[in-house]
Amino acid sequence: MTAQLRIFRKDNCTNKPWKSNSSVSEILKKWSLVVGFYLAAQLVCFGQSKKFICGNDSIAQAFGKTNSLISSGEGRSLNAKQVQEALEDTTTYIVPVVFIIFHKGEPVGTGSNIPDSAVQYMLDLINDRYAGIGLDGYRGQDSKIRFKFAKRTQACNPTTGIVRVDGRSVPGYEANGFINYTIQAQLAALVPDFIDNSVRSGVLTINIYHYVPGGAFAFYGGPVHMMAPTPEVLTPYNYVPAHEVGHSLQLYHTYQGSVQQGNSYTCPGDTYNDYVEDTQPTRMHDPDTICYPGVEELTNSCTGLAFGTQIHNMMSYGCNQDRFTPGQIARMRYYLANDYKSLGASEMYKPITPTEAPVAVACALSTPPAVSTLIYGIATFQFNTIDSQAGLYSSRYADYTCAYQTKATLGQTLSMSVTGYGTFGRVYIDYNSDGAFDESTEQVMAFTTNSPSERLTFTQSVTIPQTAVVGRILHVRVIFDNGDVPPTACNIPGKLNQGFGEIEDYGLLLSAPNCESIRSGNWNDAATWSCGQVPLAQSDVVIHAGHTVSLTEATPNAVCRKLVLHGTLLNQNGSIYISEN
Repeated sequence: MTAQLRIFRKDNCTNKPWKSNSSVSEILKKWSLVVGFYLAAQLVCFGQSKKFICGNDSIAQAFGKTNSLISSGEGRSLNAKQVQEALEDTTTYIVPVVFIIFHKGEPVGTGSNIPDSAVQYMLDLINDRYAGIGLDGYRGQDSKIRFKFAKRTQACNPTTGIVRVDGRSVPGYEANGFINYTIQAQLAALVPDFIDNSVRSGVLTINIYHYVPGGAFAFYGGPVHMMAPTPEVLTPYNYVPAHEVGHSLQLYHTYQGSVQQGNSYTCPGDTYNDYVEDTQPTRMHDPDTICYPGVEELTNSCTGLAFGTQIHNMMSYGCNQDRFTPGQIARMRYYLANDYKSLGASEMYKPITPTEAPVAVACALSTPPAVSTLIYGIATFQFNTIDSQAGLYSSRYADYTCAYQTKATLGQTLSMSVTGYGTFGRVYIDYNSDGAFDESTEQVMAFTTNSPSERLTFTQSVTIPQTAVVGRILHVRVIFDNGDVPPTACNIPGKLNQGFGEIEDYGLLLSAPNCESIRSGNWNDAATWSCGQVPLAQSDVVIHAGHTVSLTEATPNAVCRKLVLHGTLLNQNGSIYISEN
């Protein structure tokens, strides 16, 4: 057997081979220096050991048994039309991000309490990869997905997008880190402004801990969990933040389905094992090698083809991971436009303005002390574009006013659906924005059930009154309780021996409909207008050339905020007519 020695180094982490005209003896004299330089380059360039294993394969699945977020949208491929539409869509999605740093009480910038500069670097790395900016000058397809720090919390409070929390109050965290669901849940309870970690809540949460088994993992449609990075691993070659965000946006590993058998891994059974057509299925750690020139030419034992650039895929265990395929980009964009539209359309990256900010609610939640810890309440809530699957929350109250928010116009009719457990349900909308909920004028939904332990869904249409306040976020209060008497907007009676339901607040931002004439007709005829209703005093109105919009003796008044007339104005018998010119 002949042993071959290939000596190379990375020039500034570019994978360029080290060329030398030195003799073999001179090379051997330099060997120890080369090895030391190369190992240092590997640590700096990769930011991980070659055997880094994303915890998504095991930890997330184990957590998924108690957290429904793991199964959100799993096992679904896009059809050709969906892929094409997602790629042709020119929308740039801006995803609000909050980094929550659970530290051990160190000063900012030391230990697990990493500095702001490290957080900014991670966000920049994520944005580069999703913009198609790779390593060594590589430029790939821009996903048109960008990430910005959140500027408002789920409860509409201002934030920088970096939240620091001393986790030492949670038993076991300081000694062990994030090692089980109990610790994670207790840590999350320390951050009430971001209590819902689902991407449906309008923000992507990246949780940083002093220790995480496997280093990092993410729920599909849920938050990212990462170990606090050290300065040595914050280099362009650290692909972990962008990789885990890919999981949150519904990307699977390219080797999905590969399992360990003895000392090796199997090939996935399905060609499209990751639900994306343009990625190659591979064994989990294939190729099990470090990066070197020509590595792309190695044969993929699952396909018989060369790995090619697949080896650099962000969702693989290859080398120098810095790119996504068009199919992966289409999958993420599709979810942001559909299942995760509350994230794709979220404006939580914008500071909340004083005029937009909701008024404080006038009453606090009131519940008697419970003997039982049974939980009744709201499982899901849908209202226009709001799709909350936050689930039951044990504190009995959650404020999602900015996290789950929808926009509508005065006079619009919207669909509403509440699913949960209990005997009585109520929904209120604070139409006059006074912080209170009037039982007679602001209760928009009420229902009763005789099966409190059964998961039930109630639906109703809600028409927004034309007198509601516009331009300010209004509270939408949802209640589901299991008491013997109905709840009020501020009280859930519950039962001492059976626990209580819960209250959740959501957001509604109203505007007046802007109306344009689509034909000649009467001002007070909804069919005359593009908005499908009669213009309101707050509406901007446009009457197009050639359209005659009239008023009758029965309906003599026309109101609007602004009127734009296109064409030449002619006076005919005291009326205004717009000509074709």
